[in-house]
Amino acid sequence: MAKLRKSSKSLRYGGCHVVYAEDNVVVFLRVWQQQRMLVAINRGDACEVVLEKTPLMAVNAWHNREGKGIIHDNILTLPPISATVWSGR
Repeated sequence: MAKLRKSSKSLRYGGCHVVYAEDNVVVFLRVWQQQRMLVAINRGDACEVVLEKTPLMAVNAWHNREGKGIIHDNILTLPPISATVWSGR
């Protein structure tokens, strides 16, 4: 994760926007210029989170950079006790 942060300007300098925060799950977006990084942290059981369609979340596709979470049709599926990072443009 440290290597990923070092290689990503959005993770180092970007603004932070919380997309979802409930119980043991937090999902936030880091934005720097046109680069977006979506970070999801799950401290509990496996779960699904519906991601709202907003201008900040508008990307052509999310690419998994780290972790085992999945995004399909704006539904984020997270394994238990996990962290996942996606990049998007």
